[in-house]
Amino acid sequence: AALECIRSGTTTVCDMYYFEEAAAKALDRAGLRALLGEAHADFPTPDTKETFSTTQSAQAFSIVESLAKKYKNHRRLMAMIGPHAPYTVSDESFKKAAETAKRLKLPMHIHVSEAASENAESQKRHGGTPVMRLAKLGLMSSQLGTQVMFAHGVHLSKNDIQLLASTGTSVIHNPESNMKLSAGTAPVGALLKAGVKVGLGTDGAASNNNLNMFEEMGSAARLQKLDARSPNVSSREILSMATLGGARALGIDAITGSLAVGKRADLITLSTDHAHFKPSYDWISHCVYSATGLEVLNTICEGEFLLKQGRHTTLDSKKIYASVDRMQRSIQTFLALQGSPG
Repeated sequence: AALECIRSGTTTVCDMYYFEEAAAKALDRAGLRALLGEAHADFPTPDTKETFSTTQSAQAFSIVESLAKKYKNHRRLMAMIGPHAPYTVSDESFKKAAETAKRLKLPMHIHVSEAASENAESQKRHGGTPVMRLAKLGLMSSQLGTQVMFAHGVHLSKNDIQLLASTGTSVIHNPESNMKLSAGTAPVGALLKAGVKVGLGTDGAASNNNLNMFEEMGSAARLQKLDARSPNVSSREILSMATLGGARALGIDAITGSLAVGKRADLITLSTDHAHFKPSYDWISHCVYSATGLEVLNTICEGEFLLKQGRHTTLDSKKIYASVDRMQRSIQTFLALQGSPG
């Protein structure tokens, strides 16, 4: 994942999943900037031995506290709170997450209103949309005094959008994942018009198949125009969602997201010597609609080259590919044995 991000020009990732202590070590070795949050939900997860949900949540919070302490003064790695989603986390666990975020002054990442069924179930069980429920529980940005990020935000009411805007809570748009999973189209135009901070993401390879943000930009721009039947979101706005707008959505725009005096040196350069970049009238449009990500020549994070003239400097790609191939063969063998009658 780190290899792919670096090769396609990503300098910063926001990762809420499992085994985040291992992820932190890998991303640190790669030289990437990252927000890391151990996911917790009210059911057993892959990296917990216990089967009781309360114990699982306690383990997740313990991991987050460990990450927060270990990387408190790190220039690239930051811990965050990671309650999975309103349909997998109880009110009690959300309140614990809010208390931990306030106490440790950590940002929070939650999957919210990805599928229409989530809203229907939330209305039935809690008397309101997932966004309304989270607001009542005090999990919006202004309520916690720290940045809260809602991944997806596909099925949002007008009231939801107003709540997001008034509280400074951000939305991370994941168009390719939403299309692949038939989730729907997030109302990005309405969110931007209301003043909501919107970033762009991939949702991870498990529900997208790649981590290429250039592809994500093109998909986001085309999907919004298709859904609205009008050019409601410009290429400049899309590029912002992948850069400064994304940094604002993550709450780290004071240090990255744009080239400015006093900010960290996070930047990429692209080769323009490609047929699909000719003629070159509008570079922003080219970046959004023409680029594939493989035009990236240099990826620099915190002033350090992670990719230099197309070559990785922090990671050994051949060694990593060989390791992945071995793991793939092992998994395939295991699956074949599981399926055999003997």
